[in-house]
Amino acid sequence: MIIFLSGAINNDPNYKKHFDDAEMEILEKSNHEVINPARFEYPESVKDRKHEDEIMDVCKAYLNMAHAIYLLRGWETSAGSKEELRYFLSKPPHPLFDAPIVFVQGGLEPWMKQ
Repeated sequence: MIIFLSGAINNDPNYKKHFDDAEMEILEKSNHEVINPARFEYPESVKDRKHEDEIMDVCKAYLNMAHAIYLLRGWETSAGSKEELRYFLSKPPHPLFDAPIVFVQGGLEPWMKQ
Protein backbone atom coordinates (compact mmCIF):
# COMPACT_ATOMS: atom_id res chain seq x y z
CA MET A 1 0.00 0.00 0.00
CA ILE A 2 1.16 3.53 -0.76
CA ILE A 3 0.27 6.08 1.94
CA PHE A 4 0.35 9.86 1.37
CA LEU A 5 1.07 12.03 4.44
CA SER A 6 -1.01 15.18 4.87
CA GLY A 7 -0.72 17.81 7.57
CA ALA A 8 -0.17 21.45 8.40
CA ILE A 9 2.99 22.93 6.87
CA ASN A 10 2.68 26.71 6.51
CA ASN A 11 1.95 27.47 10.17
CA ASP A 12 4.11 24.76 11.72
CA PRO A 13 7.81 25.58 12.05
CA ASN A 14 8.45 21.93 13.03
CA TYR A 15 6.48 20.39 10.16
CA LYS A 16 9.47 18.44 8.78
CA LYS A 17 9.98 16.68 12.11
CA HIS A 18 6.26 15.93 12.44
CA PHE A 19 6.09 14.48 8.92
CA ASP A 20 9.31 12.49 9.40
CA ASP A 21 8.04 11.11 12.73
CA ALA A 22 4.79 10.01 11.09
CA GLU A 23 6.70 8.40 8.23
CA MET A 24 8.91 6.49 10.67
CA GLU A 25 5.86 5.37 12.68
CA ILE A 26 4.34 3.83 9.56
CA LEU A 27 7.57 2.29 8.28
CA GLU A 28 8.42 0.76 11.68
CA LYS A 29 5.00 -0.92 11.94
CA SER A 30 4.38 -1.98 8.35
CA ASN A 31 5.94 -2.70 4.99
CA HIS A 32 3.97 0.03 3.22
CA GLU A 33 5.46 2.81 1.13
CA VAL A 34 5.11 6.42 2.28
CA ILE A 35 4.90 9.60 0.22
CA ASN A 36 6.18 12.40 2.47
CA PRO A 37 5.57 15.85 0.90
CA ALA A 38 7.79 17.47 3.55
CA ARG A 39 10.71 15.86 1.70
CA PHE A 40 9.76 17.33 -1.69
CA GLU A 41 12.37 19.70 -3.12
CA TYR A 42 10.87 22.69 -4.90
CA PRO A 43 12.76 25.33 -6.87
CA GLU A 44 13.31 28.51 -4.85
CA SER A 45 11.01 30.38 -7.24
CA VAL A 46 8.06 28.16 -6.24
CA LYS A 47 8.50 28.09 -2.46
CA ASP A 48 6.63 31.30 -1.68
CA ARG A 49 2.90 31.40 -1.01
CA LYS A 50 2.19 32.85 -4.46
CA HIS A 51 2.75 29.39 -5.91
CA GLU A 52 0.61 27.29 -3.56
CA ASP A 53 -1.57 26.18 -6.49
CA GLU A 54 1.44 24.69 -8.28
CA ILE A 55 2.57 22.93 -5.09
CA MET A 56 -0.95 21.53 -4.61
CA ASP A 57 -0.86 20.24 -8.20
CA VAL A 58 2.27 18.25 -7.31
CA CYS A 59 0.58 16.86 -4.18
CA LYS A 60 -2.50 15.88 -6.21
CA ALA A 61 -0.30 14.02 -8.70
CA TYR A 62 1.15 12.02 -5.80
CA LEU A 63 -2.33 11.52 -4.32
CA ASN A 64 -3.31 9.90 -7.63
CA MET A 65 -0.73 7.19 -6.88
CA ALA A 66 -1.69 6.76 -3.23
CA HIS A 67 -3.95 4.02 -1.89
CA ALA A 68 -4.45 5.82 1.42
CA ILE A 69 -4.06 9.24 3.03
CA TYR A 70 -2.66 9.66 6.55
CA LEU A 71 -3.72 12.85 8.33
CA LEU A 72 -1.21 14.16 10.86
CA ARG A 73 -2.37 15.71 14.14
CA GLY A 74 -3.60 19.23 13.50
CA TRP A 75 -4.49 18.53 9.85
CA GLU A 76 -7.90 20.14 10.36
CA THR A 77 -6.22 23.56 10.80
CA SER A 78 -4.60 23.33 7.36
CA ALA A 79 -6.41 24.53 4.24
CA GLY A 80 -3.97 22.45 2.17
CA SER A 81 -4.70 19.25 4.11
CA LYS A 82 -8.43 19.82 3.79
CA GLU A 83 -8.02 20.28 0.04
CA GLU A 84 -5.87 17.12 -0.20
CA LEU A 85 -8.49 15.12 1.71
CA ARG A 86 -11.33 16.45 -0.46
CA TYR A 87 -9.35 15.59 -3.58
CA PHE A 88 -8.42 12.11 -2.31
CA LEU A 89 -12.04 11.33 -1.42
CA SER A 90 -13.30 12.61 -4.79
CA LYS A 91 -11.25 10.14 -6.83
CA PRO A 92 -12.26 6.51 -7.27
CA PRO A 93 -10.58 4.15 -4.80
CA HIS A 94 -7.75 1.95 -5.99
CA PRO A 95 -9.17 -1.20 -7.64
CA LEU A 96 -7.80 -3.36 -4.79
CA PHE A 97 -9.93 -1.52 -2.21
CA ASP A 98 -13.68 -1.01 -1.85
CA ALA A 99 -13.44 2.54 -0.54
CA PRO A 100 -10.89 5.31 0.02
CA ILE A 101 -8.63 4.61 3.00
CA VAL A 102 -8.12 7.45 5.49
CA PHE A 103 -5.97 7.19 8.61
CA VAL A 104 -5.71 9.80 11.35
CA GLN A 105 -2.48 10.01 13.35
CA GLY A 106 -2.78 7.91 16.45
CA GLY A 107 -5.35 5.71 14.79
CA LEU A 108 -3.10 3.29 12.91
CA GLU A 109 -2.50 0.80 15.71
CA PRO A 110 -5.55 -1.47 15.21
CA TRP A 111 -4.95 -1.57 11.47
CA MET A 112 -1.24 -2.37 11.83
CA LYS A 113 -2.00 -5.44 13.96
CA GLN A 114 -4.16 -7.03 11.25
